[in-house]
Amino acid sequence: MWIFRHLITLVAEHTTPVGRFLWAVLTAIGMSVLFGSAFYFAEREVQEGLSYLDSLWWAMVTMTTVGYGDYFPQTFAGRFFIAYPCFLLGISIIGLLLGTVSEAVIDHFTRKKKGTLRLTMKDHIIIAGCPSVGRVEHIVCELRHSIVNRETPIAVVTDTLNELPAEFKSNKVSFVKGNIRNPEVAARAAWTEAKDIIVIGDEETPGDFDVYTTASYLKNLLPAESKLQILSYIEEADSVDLFKKAGLRYVWSEGMPDRLMAQDLNQPGINEVFRQLLSYRNGCEIYLRAYRGKESKVLALQHQALDSPHDLQIIGIQSGEEYDLNPNKDRLVSPGDTLIFLADNSLACESFLSATS
Repeated sequence: MWIFRHLITLVAEHTTPVGRFLWAVLTAIGMSVLFGSAFYFAEREVQEGLSYLDSLWWAMVTMTTVGYGDYFPQTFAGRFFIAYPCFLLGISIIGLLLGTVSEAVIDHFTRKKKGTLRLTMKDHIIIAGCPSVGRVEHIVCELRHSIVNRETPIAVVTDTLNELPAEFKSNKVSFVKGNIRNPEVAARAAWTEAKDIIVIGDEETPGDFDVYTTASYLKNLLPAESKLQILSYIEEADSVDLFKKAGLRYVWSEGMPDRLMAQDLNQPGINEVFRQLLSYRNGCEIYLRAYRGKESKVLALQHQALDSPHDLQIIGIQSGEEYDLNPNKDRLVSPGDTLIFLADNSLACESFLSATS
């Protein structure tokens, strides 16, 4: 039994389940060679045609307690000094192998649930912050309903949660525990491999200062050639100038609910119109796409949109920082301007732009 205890001690010295598993596998292979060799030299004189490979085969099936019976020891030494120890130690090694495999699987899923597992995904979306599970779930659902991000991996990085919520798991959202400004946490979230980062405030840190700190910190770490986009949600009007001066992209509701109430009071149904415009779940959405064709009047492009096999309309033009909704029909659209579409999906817009290029 001292051999068995010594083996357990050697396996336990490896701190990771993978290391313990590999050590147990190597031990099993070594024991197979040892007992197979001993079996060969003990039995080759009494078993005609016994080869060394046959002896290794016997050692493996004996250690795994399969025991096909095609080979078995016939000498006293082979039975009691080789087969018996091989049987006992084989059971022990197989138990260690199964135990380390189970431990590795349990460790993986436990770390995944607790948010301590290092993510290996690429081109994913990171949501940094969690004001509430319901709000993050709403953002995730909207992303999942868009064609572009339907299959995009999503990860939530926050230190306000202790484990992966069921709502995140059902939407295939990964969880990383901690603050993304912590380099170790950011590395676990594979943030340099992400394509987009959404920064929102945590429930425990109201206001926009923490959002600004996170967004500016990440932006300063990005290499100049990076295409990663960082989008922040701000709640206070005083934060607008701060984000603009820092060159940070942001979304600000700017009293949107109040304005919507006033609009719907005078024009019942406006709320439903905006609900469809601002959601990928049903109805049409607004898409902004760069115009790649030759200079043309907006009316001509609108006629082409009507003749298009896709259901889309051109409702405005963006030129620089100017947004012109319902533009004058004689206005010229130049290459580099952005067309504002009302369409079912982004593919319809891309198809139209390809046809007019």
